[in-house]
Amino acid sequence: MSDPGITTLQRRVVRSLEWMKKQRQQNLDMVIDAGDSSLWCKDEADTIREHMNAIRDVWKHAEAMQARAEKAEAELREARMQMLSDAGQAAEAYEAQLRAEASCDAVMKDRAQIMAERDKTFALMLERAEKAEAQVERMRGLLSECADDLESYINAEYPINSRDAYPSVERRYLRDMELVSRVRKALAGDAP
Repeated sequence: MSDPGITTLQRRVVRSLEWMKKQRQQNLDMVIDAGDSSLWCKDEADTIREHMNAIRDVWKHAEAMQARAEKAEAELREARMQMLSDAGQAAEAYEAQLRAEASCDAVMKDRAQIMAERDKTFALMLERAEKAEAQVERMRGLLSECADDLESYINAEYPINSRDAYPSVERRYLRDMELVSRVRKALAGDAP
């Protein structure tokens, strides 16, 4: 028996995992050197991967609990059929039914608890993902500011009249501006 709430939640989990995979890839794409911002991006990518694995583990556990609940329900049905078919052993079948119902109730309580824990974990993961997204946006803003500052410094270091007059100055200017170009492409979403 399929629970429509689970399929909706499953779609949300799949979408969240896809979004987290994209965020992780964006962080990995921004690792360009051994600087602090690249190390931070790598750490964030590792953290997102850990969160993704945690969500997958919780989901697998919830599916296992669902299977246990379905198995317990099947056992309960089987016990009821035995009771109806065997009138001479009605008392024993009734006891088996009670045991199966108690077992099913325990499994259902466990399942409800696991589902609640899974929902809490999922909500926490979503909250952390939103915080990570906000932090990535702040880092993108800081990186953009750094690129602007570096570009201003390079333009001041190699004035346009010097670049036009001396090819070696123009080569150094283009070499120094390469990092600014890579950062701007990365911020625009293009491959660096």
